[in-house]
Amino acid sequence: SANYGQFKEDTTTSGYVDRQRFMLSLDAGVNPLTGQIQCRSQFDPASATPFPNNAANAARLAADIAACTPYNPFGGADNSAAVDYFGYSARHTASLRQLDLLGFVSGDSSQIFELPGGPVRFALGAEYRREKADYTNDPFVESGATNAVVVGRFNPPAFEVKEAFGEVQLPILKDTPFFEELTASGAARVSDYNSAVGTVWTYNAGLDWSPIRDIRFRGNYSRALRAPNLSETGFPAVANFA
Repeated sequence: SANYGQFKEDTTTSGYVDRQRFMLSLDAGVNPLTGQIQCRSQFDPASATPFPNNAANAARLAADIAACTPYNPFGGADNSAAVDYFGYSARHTASLRQLDLLGFVSGDSSQIFELPGGPVRFALGAEYRREKADYTNDPFVESGATNAVVVGRFNPPAFEVKEAFGEVQLPILKDTPFFEELTASGAARVSDYNSAVGTVWTYNAGLDWSPIRDIRFRGNYSRALRAPNLSETGFPAVANFA
């Protein structure tokens, strides 16, 4: 079998603020020349400062000042124009792609030999899996210009694993006194990851015993290992709200 899947996500989240525009809008006053309430940076050069003070914000400062609409945080006024001015909707994109190739053969030993409980059953196979993921933060958010959480860019190397596996079932006894069924089973898988995990084994062995038809005892021992996924090994550190 062969399976390929792709997932794409485009997320737009509103409710953030452009920090520089918000500070310009919040710093409002009465223009002494016109008597109108305006953003102070529009009539007081000392208030025309970028926030945070960096080259990117300085480059757009003049345009932000020209478009500035004063904001009244105490209410009693229509603030819709001001909110439109400093409000920001962030757009993030993400994708995940996976390719899985699987092949196996299975059968039993009925044409060659059988145990007292029946033919030996088996399966042998191999699998290859490749995963690629990426996440792109809104560039404006990533610059630190808003109050949104900055995730950054997530684009780690592809995750790949090559595996081989085998299973066997041994029907030791069947339909005899105190042994309605006695079956042993075992399985093993070797996985080779293209990461620090390297090559690892997982396996299990079990025994089923049914002394009579209505009672069954089962014992199993296994060892399993889960390699870390792409988000656990490659996702950037993100600030929380502690």
